[in-house]
Amino acid sequence: MQYSGKIDEIKQIIVSDPSYSKDVWCRYENDNLNAKDWNIKIQVSEYNETFDDMNVKGLDLFILMFHPNIHCDFTDKGFSHPATIKINEYTIGMDTACVSLGINDVADKIRSEIDEWQPVTCLKTLTDGEFGSIYEGKVPNSDQASLIAITGFLDEDTGYSEEDLIDYFKENFAIQNLSPIISNDEGMTFGSV
Repeated sequence: MQYSGKIDEIKQIIVSDPSYSKDVWCRYENDNLNAKDWNIKIQVSEYNETFDDMNVKGLDLFILMFHPNIHCDFTDKGFSHPATIKINEYTIGMDTACVSLGINDVADKIRSEIDEWQPVTCLKTLTDGEFGSIYEGKVPNSDQASLIAITGFLDEDTGYSEEDLIDYFKENFAIQNLSPIISNDEGMTFGSV
């Protein structure tokens, strides 16, 4: 299911294993974002694939946050964005079987929980390794990000439901007016959460 909403202000954002300090390569932190009135789209979809007789089930997560003057959307192969935007990719890793995502005050809380085992801000992943990726987009001649895309995966054994994840993102990203986007034969209709 896809959802759409707004974020009034993003001063800073962290996506990281909460035990990682700022200098660890497999985390993302931008503490000088200065974003206002950004759009956010969230897609949560079920994943079910078999590899070498092993069935892997879970939830794929995809979050798009972007400046109101640009257009971004989900596609079959990722996401669309203006061709002029330069994208940098970052890997998000885990060593304590969890990952924390949040903006503003939540980002400050994530930083303060560095010595806590699987703190309140985290999603428990039940495994170490790679959680997903961050794609940061900037327009030419600018140091400010104009888009941030987050991908990730949670195994079904974590026990999270789509509703759990939507509530987590709504809280940690201070999302306003979050609504499901429902596709039908006559186009897109919007409801409210």
